[in-house]
Amino acid sequence: MSKKKMIIILGSVCGSVILLLLFILVFQWISNRNLSFEEIENRMASAAENYYSSNEEKLPTFETKQVTIDVNTLITSEYMDSLTKYTDENIQCTGHVTVYYTNEADEYLYVPYLDCGDVYRTQTLSDKIIEDGQNYTTNNSGIYNEGNEWIFKGESPNNYLTYAGRTWRIVRVNSEGQIVLLDTESVNEVMWDNRYNINEGRRSGINDYRLSNIQEELDDYLTGDLESTDKLAYYNLCVGPRAENDNSIDGSSDCSTIIENQLVGLLPIYEYFRASFDSNCAIDLKACRNYNYIAARYANSSWTLQAPTGTTASIYTIVGVSLLESKLTEEYLMYPVVYLQSGILHEGGTGTRSDPYIVS
Repeated sequence: MSKKKMIIILGSVCGSVILLLLFILVFQWISNRNLSFEEIENRMASAAENYYSSNEEKLPTFETKQVTIDVNTLITSEYMDSLTKYTDENIQCTGHVTVYYTNEADEYLYVPYLDCGDVYRTQTLSDKIIEDGQNYTTNNSGIYNEGNEWIFKGESPNNYLTYAGRTWRIVRVNSEGQIVLLDTESVNEVMWDNRYNINEGRRSGINDYRLSNIQEELDDYLTGDLESTDKLAYYNLCVGPRAENDNSIDGSSDCSTIIENQLVGLLPIYEYFRASFDSNCAIDLKACRNYNYIAARYANSSWTLQAPTGTTASIYTIVGVSLLESKLTEEYLMYPVVYLQSGILHEGGTGTRSDPYIVS
């Protein structure tokens, strides 16, 4: 083969390689410019995960619970390209990723938030719940704004949600955007406690939740009945006592004593009452039975965490919204309560019984 022919062949090969590289670069550029907003969110989450794998000391801890990193930090640290490379040049976006500490070993929850103005904005599950609750109020059953919280009230609100293999009712969205969930199914009939009570001189139990049998039952539920706990938030559990003539429905009594950093518990008594939209509920607790999905659905006797004031061997059980002082060694139903993290995303569902919300 002549030298001239060899040069021509090599030139053709080099030219083909250059054209191929140019084609790949152009294809990647076009592909990046056509990413969906969901794909951009996924890239943000992936970039944050890579960032924190190299900066583990910056990850959230049990004490801090969560950290947020701005998308600009991920860009300047070269963990992802500028957002302008993924969108139309006329669309301006900002964003961040919130990283949540979870109770699962070495597992963190990465939740992206993308804001492209009027074009697109990431919708959190709490935002979706509030939006739907206001738009689909039926016979006064829906979501009500009280202070900084959004509370479901009425006989048939669309507040169903599926998570961790179970179906829940959404009780409220709190001021931090966390979602309070009440399990729709009871977990067996259990004793509240059966330990020796020195004041009673017998094994009548002690109504101290931190040392009770029912706390052990709830811990077992958390690890054995739920398919996942990665999206659960730690919260303050209300265990304050309640006087027999106490008609409060604002949590002032129930939450006068709290236990911090809990992942599971039971619904405080005041939450049962304020699920009614009857205006007389604040005057006479019997009226709280009206227009109340909790009273209608959770009619069987179930445990609470509130003790009658001044007692050590009894606790309130609730039937609908009627309170009964019960012995700790009796067996009643247990309906667990958990909180979902504030920033988790809406994957699907409309909150109805047949189409519950799905957690992303």
